[in-house]
Amino acid sequence: MEAEEIIIRYYGKPIPVMVDPGKNHPRHERDLLLGWIDKEGHKSPVLKSFPNAKIMAKIE
Repeated sequence: MEAEEIIIRYYGKPIPVMVDPGKNHPRHERDLLLGWIDKEGHKSPVLKSFPNAKIMAKIE
C-alpha cells in the first residue's frame, strides 16, 4: 500500500473572497479563504462559511 501525500496550507490572515455557494443559493456571498488542501495534485480551498462553494473572486 502506497502512502498518499496531503499538504495543508493555512493563511495567517484569511483572504476575503466572493463565492458561489451552489444551485440552492440565489446569489454570490462573501466568505473567508482560510487556506488550501493539496491531495495528489488536486487543490481544494478551505472556506469558513460555505465549505463546498466555488471561489469567484478575491475581494480587495
